[in-house]
Amino acid sequence: MFPSRAKTAALWMVLFGLMVAPVLAQDEESEEKEDSSIEVEMVVSASRKAEKKLEAPSTIETIREAALSESAATTFSAAAAQLKGVDYSNGGITLQRINARGFATSYQSRMLTTKNGRLETLPGASIPQGNLSTTSSLDIKAVEVVLGPASALYGSNASSGVFNVITKTPWDEKGTAVLLKGGEQSLFNTQLRHAGISSSGNWGWKVTGEYLNADDFDSQNFYFADGSNQSTSTPEQLAEALANGTAWAESDLADFEVNSTKWEVFGYYRSGDYQVNLGYGFSSNDGFGTTNLGRNRLENWEVETLSFEITHPNWYFQATQTENVAGDTYGIQNAAAALGAGIPVEISSKDPTIAGIFDDSGLIDLEFQANQTWGNVELIGGISYREFTPDSDGTFLNDGGDLSWHDKITREETGVYLQIDTRWMEEKLRLTGAVRYDDSNEYDSETSPKFSVTYTEGSHNYRFNYNRAHRDPSILENHLYFARQPALGNVNVALGNPVGWTVTNIQTGEQTVFPGLTPEIVDTFEVGYRGVFNGNLVIDAVYYDSEYENFISALQTIAFISAGTVAVRNDGRYGPEDLGGLPFPGWPLVLTYLNYGKAEVSGFDIGVDYYAGDNFHMNLSYGKQELDSFTNPTPIPDLPFNTPEDKIKGSLNFRNIGVENTFLSFAGRYVDEFLYASGRWIGTVGAYTIVDFSAGYTWEDQQTTFKLSALNLFDEEETELIGLPIVPRFLTFEVTKKF
Repeated sequence: MFPSRAKTAALWMVLFGLMVAPVLAQDEESEEKEDSSIEVEMVVSASRKAEKKLEAPSTIETIREAALSESAATTFSAAAAQLKGVDYSNGGITLQRINARGFATSYQSRMLTTKNGRLETLPGASIPQGNLSTTSSLDIKAVEVVLGPASALYGSNASSGVFNVITKTPWDEKGTAVLLKGGEQSLFNTQLRHAGISSSGNWGWKVTGEYLNADDFDSQNFYFADGSNQSTSTPEQLAEALANGTAWAESDLADFEVNSTKWEVFGYYRSGDYQVNLGYGFSSNDGFGTTNLGRNRLENWEVETLSFEITHPNWYFQATQTENVAGDTYGIQNAAAALGAGIPVEISSKDPTIAGIFDDSGLIDLEFQANQTWGNVELIGGISYREFTPDSDGTFLNDGGDLSWHDKITREETGVYLQIDTRWMEEKLRLTGAVRYDDSNEYDSETSPKFSVTYTEGSHNYRFNYNRAHRDPSILENHLYFARQPALGNVNVALGNPVGWTVTNIQTGEQTVFPGLTPEIVDTFEVGYRGVFNGNLVIDAVYYDSEYENFISALQTIAFISAGTVAVRNDGRYGPEDLGGLPFPGWPLVLTYLNYGKAEVSGFDIGVDYYAGDNFHMNLSYGKQELDSFTNPTPIPDLPFNTPEDKIKGSLNFRNIGVENTFLSFAGRYVDEFLYASGRWIGTVGAYTIVDFSAGYTWEDQQTTFKLSALNLFDEEETELIGLPIVPRFLTFEVTKKF
């Protein structure tokens, strides 16, 4: 095991080198690169159109294909760990968490995930698909991450940003590519991509596929018969419960084998300025999902997508249908409660009235966008329609089963947006304004404005922008109904909050009324700078100040019989007949979501990149973010920020070291200690330093690349988020062959 002090010293040595080398490099004579790839790198996610990253009016980070292929990451989501401003948590081989600018939870919903601009969302829960996506890493052209509010162009649930995966067309890359990867934890991963173009050049097609199998890392989580976990107990209480058979390790309740099978088929047609594509994708997954209550064991979780797109230089239309089926998925903490009542896991995990989870949900996502230019004014306008049709049969939503007040849930969201972009002073001054109007069948309509001023002088760009974003309460936050086991002693009663709750002190009769959820609003001001010096040194910095109104919490306990309080819903539902015969005039324990008051967050991120030709690249970034104030009108304790205040990241990337076509990469990140509370997960995440390593060689004549990778090279022993497993040193080797 590598000593902790040595790990920290090693990282600081790398960071010192990153800071000093650019300064030393200024003494060398070099010609300015007038057409450097740094200055002409293009992005599409910041303004929903192609533009130079240097001139983008928003904070945006990118991962290009070459960086993905040379990264030590096991998934494309994991490659975001090194991005400036991104809060990243590794939860295993196929589970990663991505957030930005604070207030992380175990069920992320503030950052919108898209693929080629289309929603990649699980319809039943309104959360990102993540690695359940049908996309194979071999097919990814780039990942673009917009940091900060983006509702003006993307609508609800983009209050922290947008994670946009961009895939390849046959015209980007044709031919066949095969990847084979193996490693510790019995990892076996194979991927295939084949793309072709007809002799006329009008038709194109691609087929992608991936299979992954491995033994995931043991979480070291423990669950009590009441559904709680080790993070809310003392070591003595846990030891006693284990000894008397009222607590169990997660390894006693779930298999740690993970599997993923995914494939896509796409056809394309081009004629003049028009392109049409039609595609189908499928994935089946065994793995884990962390929730506010515990962990879900995913078994045979399937995602299907059907997409259609037609594009023209002046407009496009796209339509996507997404379906997901939960298979044999179950809640691990509920299986513990059942085991305490003498029901084996093999039975409770298959029983939807105990631990089994049913999810057969759908999503339709339609969007039309057009653009037109008159002189120095460019207009972009669009309309979108999203329809969510969740179906849990009452297993985690209030939509069925034997409930007397069965509701069929349908969420419809319609959005209209317009952006005006104009340039003055020989195109040095750019003014951008946008506004979006969103209407939902469950909430009042919301308007999201955006305004930015950017000034570009040569290779230096200065920007100021204001964004307002909104986040409608998710389907889970509105309709959650996770309360099937009071008779088994499981007091994990998690319920949505569409109309509010009344909490009664059964001794004094005193009542506290909590209103129903309303959309969360965030207003953000940013000042930023991007500059390229001498064609090889890039500085990117941003300061932001965000004010949240009606902030939506993670699950919070509002009533607990042990404290003498019970709760009833304000519309009379969830009455005594739903309590399973328990002798209380209301629910004996309720966890729900609340609108807190106002929260103000500020911070800055600064990054430095230095390139020495094509053979060396180094990066250093530092991020600072703070919860400046929190106005809490509720009697429930304040929320923690759930985010490290300080992050330091750095990487060294070498090519052609001694031998032509070799590459070597070191990537390190330091995260400060922070408090974390999200539903049933409560504790302190200790400071940690993670260093990743990869090295490889490309045999050009055979179009074959070999790569050796080591995640967590120095074997840091710290969980990156409460409830996630510690990911120790993890070695993999892969071969990629192109034909």
